[in-house]
Amino acid sequence: MDNQIITKAEYNQALDHLYELELKPLGFKKNGIHYYLVKGDLVFHIQNGWKHRPLTYLAFSKTWMSFQKDEHGKLSVPKYINRFPFSISVEMLRRQLKKYDDIYDFDYHTNFYDRINTKISNKDFFLKTQYQRLSLAYAFYVIDVIKNEGMRLADQLTTRHLYWSLINYEAYHSTLYNAFFLERMNQMKEELRGKLLEKGEELPSRKIAAWDDFWLQRAVRKGGS
Repeated sequence: MDNQIITKAEYNQALDHLYELELKPLGFKKNGIHYYLVKGDLVFHIQNGWKHRPLTYLAFSKTWMSFQKDEHGKLSVPKYINRFPFSISVEMLRRQLKKYDDIYDFDYHTNFYDRINTKISNKDFFLKTQYQRLSLAYAFYVIDVIKNEGMRLADQLTTRHLYWSLINYEAYHSTLYNAFFLERMNQMKEELRGKLLEKGEELPSRKIAAWDDFWLQRAVRKGGS
């Protein structure tokens, strides 16, 4: 497979070609340079690069959430992963599903705002990625993960999983997040919580890995000093 570095335009062309061959037959649709699939009431969004990193993330939401609707109430898939309660890089998804059978055991920050917050343990920082730059090999890799681990995750994700992703670190939000982050997170969290209560489902509890808890508490202590 060609691992030669290519430009963003060349990469997008390669991914578009693979989309026509591999993803469109599965029901995926184009959304600018991104792609999405509606599976039941689940929105599966493929983020083809974002401003902090050029590589691909998979993001998930529900069709009935407010961020997924336009002013007329029709489905409108956002092009930003901060509008999705659950997101994960393609490389990390493959690694997590090799390690764990249960999504609740993931030790990766599937909440976008937790993942980019430099005051807590950022597993993207510690991850040695196989692909540091865009290449044709990476385009094939992305499609392979989407068709396998991505679809497997889409089959398993529930409203409880999306809510769980947002509440894992909520005890620290008041210290670590500004009002802009909190407003968006709280809106998504309350919509998911409301749906769970409406269906009479049990709310998941927060679980923080020991390594993350060390850094979180350290950040809280420093913030209060």
